Amino acid sequence: KKRAGDLLPGDYTIIGNRMATVSSVAYAVEDVWETETENGYTARTSYSHKYFTNSRDQTGQKLDRFKVGDSILTNIEGRNVETTVTKIGLIQRDGVVVEIGLALVKGFA
Repeated sequence: KKRAGDLLPGDYTIIGNRMATVSSVAYAVEDVWETETENGYTARTSYSHKYFTNSRDQTGQKLDRFKVGDSILTNIEGRNVETTVTKIGLIQRDGVVVEIGLALVKGFA
């Protein structure tokens, strides 16, 4: 299993239950935030990273719109699980973050 920083354009990845092709990979220097949820999910991302709020959400919401207690969709062992944000905190100033462009693969579900 590759980490986000190891993905290259043309690689395939799974988003929820959908297959996607990596279309671009870009690096930037931004503040790094850690988000934790009630079901144990933890992620370190930029404040502009998007999270889905539920299984019907098609666009996601940026982390800067979330607060503790909000609902968020996580993927645990290949299953989409709705849970609650328990912590959002700045953990590093000027860290390297990776932005990955994705294109969903048609006909794969």
